[in-house]
Amino acid sequence: MRLGIIGGGRAAWAFGSSWLRIGWPIAGVWLREESHSRIAELLKTKRTDVETLAGDAELLLIAVSVGECDMCPWCNGIGIGQTVRAWDSSIATAKS
Repeated sequence: MRLGIIGGGRAAWAFGSSWLRIGWPIAGVWLREESHSRIAELLKTKRTDVETLAGDAELLLIAVSVGECDMCPWCNGIGIGQTVRAWDSSIATAKS
């Protein structure tokens, strides 16, 4: 299973490095343009755009702070908290 990572902080590093230790591949990392995070280099993967990452990965880890996510095109600027609540609602609706 190929993991895609959105974000470049400690949570992204902890999850991504554990993923690699298990022996599973990482499809790439998306970071804001102005980010100086070395996570892609440290995880020996590519830095890529969200659309490519979503197509290449089988699982996406969204590991960003609320403020950072407001700038992320993945959730269209509505913020990660609202995005997660929307996903929870759609899953609950689908199950009922």
